[in-house]
Amino acid sequence: EGPLLLQPGKHEFPFSFQLPSEPLVTSFTGKYGSIQYCVRAVLDRPKVPEQSVKRDIQVVSHINVNTPALLTPVLKTQEKMVGCWFFTSGPVSLSAKIERKGYCNGEAIPIYAEIENCSSRLVVPKAAIFQTQTYLASGKTKTVRHMVASVRGNHIASGSTDTWNGKMLKIPPVPPSILDCCIIRVDYSLAVSELLSSQGGREGRETQNHV
Repeated sequence: EGPLLLQPGKHEFPFSFQLPSEPLVTSFTGKYGSIQYCVRAVLDRPKVPEQSVKRDIQVVSHINVNTPALLTPVLKTQEKMVGCWFFTSGPVSLSAKIERKGYCNGEAIPIYAEIENCSSRLVVPKAAIFQTQTYLASGKTKTVRHMVASVRGNHIASGSTDTWNGKMLKIPPVPPSILDCCIIRVDYSLAVSELLSSQGGREGRETQNHV
């Protein structure tokens, strides 16, 4: 509203800024790219260069996990032969279920699973949450996937069955899923698998779940 004459000394002015009404993508920093927001204040003075300061701000996009699509249970069942080439030791079957697809930070996911070990090997059931980062630019795609939390069950001997009746896997503090950005995508999956404890091999079965 025109020039303002300030006497020597310290002066403070309150500012406020309304974020756009349309949804903003969540702030995120990954291996190959980032989504960042900042506020910049400028002091414009006649006949001298302007001064400016910049401060980063964090934006978290709201995801409603109570929508019908994210309240849908997920059930996966798979059977696989253990061994290599013609030297198989029998099948291991796994059935895993989660009550819904959508979860928030700090929640624990109850996992319901039944693992039947009909092989001659000792197996160990495991559940893990994976974060997948997908970067899209210039017609190319880069993907980074890493585990953010895991839990293991008891050893299952040959000919035995183990059941998880709501085994808890807590979600650590992680950025929310980013599903509506054209260059960066972040999503989460829950993988339930068996580890062959005798040789360290992995027979994996996976059920996906958005966090």
